[in-house]
Amino acid sequence: MTEILPEQMLRSKIAELESANSMLADFAALVSHDIRSALRRVLSYAELLAVVPTLNAQVETLNCVRAIMFAARRIQFIADGALASPPQPQSNRTHTATRFKSTQEQRQPSSDQESRLNDLRRTNRELTDFADSVARGLRTPLGQILSGASRLGTLPAVTTNPVSRDMTQEILAGAKEMQRLVDDYLSFANAERHTIYRCRISLESLVQLVRHELEPFAADRNVMWRIGRLPEVEADVSMLRQVLVNLLSNSLKFSHKCTAPVIEIGAQPAPNEHIIYVRDNGIGFDLESRRNLFQKFGRLHTDGIVPGLGIGLVIVKHIIQRHNGRVWAESVPGGGATFYFTLPVVS
Repeated sequence: MTEILPEQMLRSKIAELESANSMLADFAALVSHDIRSALRRVLSYAELLAVVPTLNAQVETLNCVRAIMFAARRIQFIADGALASPPQPQSNRTHTATRFKSTQEQRQPSSDQESRLNDLRRTNRELTDFADSVARGLRTPLGQILSGASRLGTLPAVTTNPVSRDMTQEILAGAKEMQRLVDDYLSFANAERHTIYRCRISLESLVQLVRHELEPFAADRNVMWRIGRLPEVEADVSMLRQVLVNLLSNSLKFSHKCTAPVIEIGAQPAPNEHIIYVRDNGIGFDLESRRNLFQKFGRLHTDGIVPGLGIGLVIVKHIIQRHNGRVWAESVPGGGATFYFTLPVVS
């Protein structure tokens, strides 16, 4: 195998960071847009509840509604302000233009490359620190909405009124959607900043652990889990756990309409790599949708059938590529889907 030269390694890392920084900035803008959309839902129903006469007459219900509205406006301030204006990554137009030059012309002094790499690393730290800061700012008001809506849903003035009860559930659903958006944003930022620490892992034990974590999302659905013989692998345990969480969560979502959902996790033999697959019998996707797989924020289902930004598969691809592996998927509409990833065999 040809030895990778330091300059080639520099160029590879520069390209990786340029892509990562661009996605982090784009994702911040997308999260800001989608949070505002969910927030409009929360505010509109809270404002309606605030003028319901039977609720106005109850001090506790009115206080809950006011607390929700106050917290929602705090989130609106953050989404319209800081979250909508993340640190901007450096333009890569100069780097892109060099692709059209000859190999000799394209070569830059190592010092220039290292300077460019340091600049990109600094921007990457700013973007990931920004994600942490925004998440901290949103966590308190989101918790206040969730707490207020949950409490509101237990009060007699709401439980005895079907319309008020439904509006309260809409507020709760909107708050949970915002919480998921923030969690997705943090997951991607953490995947970008995480240094890989490889160790020997029992993949079967890790799958069982993730399955246990996801049990609340499979409650009352009678999901059949089929876990085959899985190898020991060398990987970063927290990053590989994130891969499994994202893939198994997808399978749970894609099979949400199945009367008898089945999720299968197994391994296929290969000479120099472990091939792991996660298969479900859910709604699947067509060839056109498959082109969006593992792409930046490419939702498989844009019609609202399956919720999510599409960031989960981007994180999967990024983590597996950092482990020198590959990802792909196979599916037919209505016939389920199978997601594959590989990890190198390390002797």
